[in-house]
Amino acid sequence: MCRRLWGASWVACMVAVVAAVHGQDGERYDVDPTEKGKRMGVAVYRVERQQPRYAVGADYAIEVVDKSQSVIGTIRFTDRPSDVTTIAYSNARTGQQLEAKYGPGFRWIELRDPRSGLHGRSDFVEKGSEKPSFRKNAAFRRIEAERKEDWEQMFEAASAVWTFHARQKEKYDRQHGPTTPMQPQAGRGPGLVLASSSRQSCASYGACLGVGGGITRNNCCADARQSASNCCGMNQYCIGCCAFGSCDAFCGLGDYACPVCSMLGARCTGPAQNCYGNVTCPQGYMCSGTGCIPMF
Repeated sequence: MCRRLWGASWVACMVAVVAAVHGQDGERYDVDPTEKGKRMGVAVYRVERQQPRYAVGADYAIEVVDKSQSVIGTIRFTDRPSDVTTIAYSNARTGQQLEAKYGPGFRWIELRDPRSGLHGRSDFVEKGSEKPSFRKNAAFRRIEAERKEDWEQMFEAASAVWTFHARQKEKYDRQHGPTTPMQPQAGRGPGLVLASSSRQSCASYGACLGVGGGITRNNCCADARQSASNCCGMNQYCIGCCAFGSCDAFCGLGDYACPVCSMLGARCTGPAQNCYGNVTCPQGYMCSGTGCIPMF
């Protein structure tokens, strides 16, 4: 049917197909806050997805609700794959507003105060084999210092969209079957120099360097851990890595907008002595993320 449509009608048809796969307009979920969100007084994030007209991506309306069920803040989150993502936050208690924009992979981030017109920018700077850093102008540093409570609340609420996506995937998998392969796949990274090191570690040293990125430090480190697990793969002893190192994270704004995190994972070269809290797995069993399981 789509082939017989042209112009705007064809675009509308494709948008309808995307919406059917990735979630319907008006779909809502209540998302529990992280521990940090709870410390900021949040009881729940109410997230509603809104399909933009003639555009790939989605818009999200988020209400920040406290324990008394009062709305203490609202978020307008506009997500456009491979383009600029925008977040508009309004603090219901103070009336102050704050806007953020960031590019693909969090390579840059901008903050703007609509009331004062103050506009700041931070850029991710790679330095070869040295640790990366961020180049921030004076306006960005001022907003970062003066509006900390607001930008923390804004990005914590925006991270609820990732949980929303996970809920959508769970729902889709229940209806249509799993959408991800069962066997571990090759690791992926955000295209940084660390990605080549990951492949070398996999082949030569029995350890894997996983890399990832994310809107929060926790999201970023989880992505890096999964990347290391994919790299470790599966052998006769373990699925994924049998142990992990600490997460090395680089974030553009506090614990948020993180272009890169890295984590080392150790590949199993024999029966795992500490299989996620269990003793050595017995013969015929192997270590997985949930403990000892029967070998296939």
